[in-house]
Amino acid sequence: MYPDLGRQLRMQEALSLLQECRLCCARLDDAAERMAMQRLIDELIIVLRQEMEHARGYR
Repeated sequence: MYPDLGRQLRMQEALSLLQECRLCCARLDDAAERMAMQRLIDELIIVLRQEMEHARGYR
């Protein structure tokens, strides 16, 4: 089975957006809110990277 390049491109774009969100999140004033958002974004990034590896056929 060949990798779906369109899907990989969409996942890469989503990863870039999540990384940008993480940078914006760092500017939040409330420390607890900032940490909670960063944890959520980090978890989403991990899951997305795993999915990207799977889509490439590495797993």
